[in-house]
Amino acid sequence: MNNYRLIINGIELAIFGGLSWSDDDDGLSTLLQFTSLINLSVGNQFTLLNSNNIIMNGIITDKSYDKYLIYQYTCADLGFYLNKNSVVIQFNGILAKQAITQLLNKYNLPVGNIPDVPVMIKNIYKNVILSDVLKDIIYNMQKKTGNFYNIRVNNGLVNIVQSEEIDVTAYYDNSGFLINLTDAVSNFEAVDSIQDMKNSVLVVSSGNKILAQAQDNNSIATFGLLQHIEEPDQDKNTSNYNIANNLLKDLNQIKQTKSVDMLGTDAVMSGVVLNFNYPELNFVAKYYVKHVDHTIDGVIHKIKCDLEVYDD
Repeated sequence: MNNYRLIINGIELAIFGGLSWSDDDDGLSTLLQFTSLINLSVGNQFTLLNSNNIIMNGIITDKSYDKYLIYQYTCADLGFYLNKNSVVIQFNGILAKQAITQLLNKYNLPVGNIPDVPVMIKNIYKNVILSDVLKDIIYNMQKKTGNFYNIRVNNGLVNIVQSEEIDVTAYYDNSGFLINLTDAVSNFEAVDSIQDMKNSVLVVSSGNKILAQAQDNNSIATFGLLQHIEEPDQDKNTSNYNIANNLLKDLNQIKQTKSVDMLGTDAVMSGVVLNFNYPELNFVAKYYVKHVDHTIDGVIHKIKCDLEVYDD
């Protein structure tokens, strides 16, 4: 059962409504909205709980009110600071984990779990948004390993994680009766697109020398040549051929996206993977959650998810 609670600056808010939150794997910050008759201040700290389980915490960023003195609040978790700080930092050939830790420490952001990936970072970032620096480092990690990483803010810590399947825990609790979310899809929409497809990848040096190439001739014959140019990795030990092949595997796809409405749970967030089995809709696969909106309608928790096929 849902028992949502809001703690503001250490004091529980007795009455509130209009509770909703959303997060996107590109936006990094989870946004929370609620209404109240209590006049709170921008900058107040908040914690959202379900019973005693912490869902998120952060800061009130915006406040508005109408003539009836009903206050509308927008809040953000720690990801807010990842998006709002421009940085100047230089990395002189250190491991990705060290670079991320150094960056977060410099801006007093608490460090969570960072994977050890043998990628060397050597770069100067000047007047670049902190989140974009993180994304660039992660991009280098993905080129090296072929794995997909994203940034998650959990329990007040900044973490770098791989996508994880949560189908075992994706249940809606209806007074003790558990309903598998993916068995209860209501609205549904599907889109296929080649707008972002690349079926040829070249790794090219600063002197315009082709160092490695990977391409799918069958895809080129079907869709035409769609080429991506990549610079070599800063780490001299990274194979340019591995970079080309990893990028081709990631980019040489028809992007299949789905949008679904269903019952909700706190466990569904951007970056997780869910299983769906609707053969009549050609909707049978693992799907990565790109974006999710949560709304609390009375006591019913609902979610709307934007999904992409997950290739493990």
